[in-house]
Amino acid sequence: MWDRDAQLLTQDRLADVRKVVAPEDPLGVAIAISNRNDELEYLEYPFLPVRFLIARRTAVSIVYWRTIPTHWTASGQVSTFGEVKFGFWLSGCGDEFCSLSTGALIVRKFVTEMETLASEFPVDGKAQGSREIVVEGAVLATFAKAGRSFDVVLSRTTYLGPA
Repeated sequence: MWDRDAQLLTQDRLADVRKVVAPEDPLGVAIAISNRNDELEYLEYPFLPVRFLIARRTAVSIVYWRTIPTHWTASGQVSTFGEVKFGFWLSGCGDEFCSLSTGALIVRKFVTEMETLASEFPVDGKAQGSREIVVEGAVLATFAKAGRSFDVVLSRTTYLGPA
């Protein structure tokens, strides 16, 4: 049974988040509203920008990612994915964080990894050509700067679950 109150970023959840995020860190709140079973669901997640993940210099366990198209062909087929939204776990915290990137290298690598994993993990087609994959920690991501660009190294792990 889904606990509606567990989806709010309450003091209990923030206490867990504070174990891995300092007051000066750029923590935000991401809000997701979805229609599931003809009922609107309101969800709150702690949000950290990719710049924070680059500065942290450690791998994070990826929960899911969604690739968002930005260009389509004249026939309506996706020609370019220009954004990736993803959920992740930070070591030492049980809460799920989220972030997004429009960095070309990062998006390209997430698109390629989704294609590689499609035989192992279901890829769900979403509205307007978005695609989502849920890997529950089977992929680690280490974000870095490559010159003036943002980059990511994605690797497989056998670890499945929050820290």
